[in-house]
Amino acid sequence: MARMKLLWLSCAAATVTTSAASSSSTPTPTSSSRKRRILKYHDGRKEQVIQPLMKYSEHEQKNKDNEYAVHTYHSSSIARPPHEKHAPRTQKAKKRSDINPLEPIHPSRYVNYQNHPYQKRELRSRHARPGNEARVPKLSVLDAFNSMLNGEEETDDRPSEPHAFQSLRIHYDTTELESWAQHNSTSSPHTAAQIAYLMNYVLPSTAQLWSEALKVVRTASPLIIEHDSCPFASPESSPSFTTGVTDADIIIYVTANGDVCSNGNVLANAHSCYWDQYQRPIAGNIDFCLDTIEEGHLLIMKQVMRNEALMYGSWTMQDVRDVATSTTTAATARLNKEEQKEENREEELEYTLLTKEEQMDLASKRAASNKLLAMAIGTAMHEFAHVLGVTSDDLLFYYDSKTGYPRTPHPTLQTIDCVIPGTTKEVWMPSDNTLRKSNTTNGVSYFEVVTPIVTQVVKNQFNCEEEVTGARLENQPTNGDCFGSHFEERFFLTENMSPVLGGVPEILSSLTLALLHDSGWYEPRYEMARVSPFGHGAGCSFWNAPCIDATTGNVPSYSKGYFCNVEYKLHSFQDAHGGGTRYGNGLGCDAMHTHMGHCDLVNYKSLTSGLSGSAGKFESPGEDFLYFPESKFLGALMETTDYCPTYSIDPISCREVATATASGLLPRLDIPLLLQQEVESTGPSSRCFNTNSVRPMCLNARCDEESHTIKVMIGEQTYTCEEDGQMMEVPGTEGRVKFECPRLADMCPE
Repeated sequence: MARMKLLWLSCAAATVTTSAASSSSTPTPTSSSRKRRILKYHDGRKEQVIQPLMKYSEHEQKNKDNEYAVHTYHSSSIARPPHEKHAPRTQKAKKRSDINPLEPIHPSRYVNYQNHPYQKRELRSRHARPGNEARVPKLSVLDAFNSMLNGEEETDDRPSEPHAFQSLRIHYDTTELESWAQHNSTSSPHTAAQIAYLMNYVLPSTAQLWSEALKVVRTASPLIIEHDSCPFASPESSPSFTTGVTDADIIIYVTANGDVCSNGNVLANAHSCYWDQYQRPIAGNIDFCLDTIEEGHLLIMKQVMRNEALMYGSWTMQDVRDVATSTTTAATARLNKEEQKEENREEELEYTLLTKEEQMDLASKRAASNKLLAMAIGTAMHEFAHVLGVTSDDLLFYYDSKTGYPRTPHPTLQTIDCVIPGTTKEVWMPSDNTLRKSNTTNGVSYFEVVTPIVTQVVKNQFNCEEEVTGARLENQPTNGDCFGSHFEERFFLTENMSPVLGGVPEILSSLTLALLHDSGWYEPRYEMARVSPFGHGAGCSFWNAPCIDATTGNVPSYSKGYFCNVEYKLHSFQDAHGGGTRYGNGLGCDAMHTHMGHCDLVNYKSLTSGLSGSAGKFESPGEDFLYFPESKFLGALMETTDYCPTYSIDPISCREVATATASGLLPRLDIPLLLQQEVESTGPSSRCFNTNSVRPMCLNARCDEESHTIKVMIGEQTYTCEEDGQMMEVPGTEGRVKFECPRLADMCPE
């Protein structure tokens, strides 16, 4: 079967290239992973499958190959064509944890830079290229720092080279991915569609967004990688191992169906495998598990694109990026652009033969397809960040951009009590100017990143200057490492680098960019970031006080809109024809007010796991996480929030609310059906508002930057939310139904 067409994407801001070459070798698996598991909840009457939560974590593996993975809680009823499993990779790729920081840097890792800001700190011989006549000494990362201590250079004369940092150039090596497509072309035609989905949408959008978000000191010569460190494809098939790759600052080897993909419904995994003389990652691997790219999503996307092509032409890469940037860039400008595009599309729909019902169905499918694509790109963005250096293992190698020296000049092996209870490890400990250990008020230990820009961003996020000392890392056992490699879910729920990806697209915030900035390797474009609404401006109580008042079980004022206290149960509703429908209770708006979901407060005595065919009881939250005096078994389904309940079960977008209500996924509001259809909005500016009815409602709303208010449009009337928590009457309901004005800092965080 013919090789798939390669995608080359080039723009003014950045250059993204893709390369592939024919290879006779069989692709082999990589190391890190993502996984799914089934959670079943028994309410005494019927078993309920709870979905979908995606969890970046390592499952119960004995090896550490599965770091920085994504596990999901999802339904297993979807039939997927099986793929053949790769033969075990004969050679393991190197990881950051394999590197001894005291060992000299091998000459092959030296990259040719021009005017690198740190170069003046180095001995001239350190920068001679391998293979030159000059002898290149094997110097450790400590040598530059030691030269400063010996008085060879001062610390305040680092040359200012603002022009040295330019847009990150990303090169994809898809040799193995395309070989995998050829290998399965006959036995599984569905594979071609899955790989096309990755190559045409997910990969280029991910690279484009990171290229726009980060600047780096560019390489001045072709980038050459050691195959022993990154054993993907064969040395003969990929130029990165021989002549090198031009116009690239990082090479990503894209593979599929690695060994960990057989351990359940794994989504993807990633890690860096090669680093330059300043310890910046210059090569890494992202491995996708193709079976988790659901056929239903591809069919819906194909149908949407086919129908829309008849109306206004084929999709372009800009269309794809518009979908992706719903989770990554400044909200207001993108929303206006999408709204104008939506209005144009709706006008063109009027000239088609589609009925109103068909138009609604197409709009719903488009919203669902865009949401799934945005989440897929968000997952890839998350994994890409791990390659760039967002891991606990990378902290040891960070540079101080002000001095040009390593932040941890003298690494030491220390025996540390890890965040996983009862686990002690001997680890290389980063300097206390980078990472520190602390304890909560009830004695639970955690590590936090205390680099300067990160700390200031967190202070700004929560409007808490005095008590914030850094960004806490996840202290629930998610990936098996000692410190944690994700931001704490309890505080950073909507951040893309938190450990759990729920059913709502997340945000690339200033926090992730700040961490990469503090690595000393990148200069971010902070305008690419969005403000995370979760806890935004909530104050120091949100940061240091319990999420739920443990004496009453109530939600405190500083937690309102973020946490909930309604136990998840199923209720029956009778329709006009005597039929019964069961809905979960406790519906509320998510922190971004783009979705509504059920509160994930569950009774752990009724919770069982269908993981790998076994059904075992979950343990209760434990003494450190008891928030409800009536029962020690009550806690959030998502334990990474420290068992603080959130509206995270079955989130439904406001773009899908009409279809979800018509199909019975959501209960009707306590108002006449025609009035509900007239009042509720499913357009691009539709936002979720909590109500005093059976569920929230989605209304057409916009943020007024001049008056710092929220304007809500219902029919011909405009309502102004001037205060947080203000109750407004829904017209036509005679005061029976009211909607609540959300926190301005949440709905309009920009």
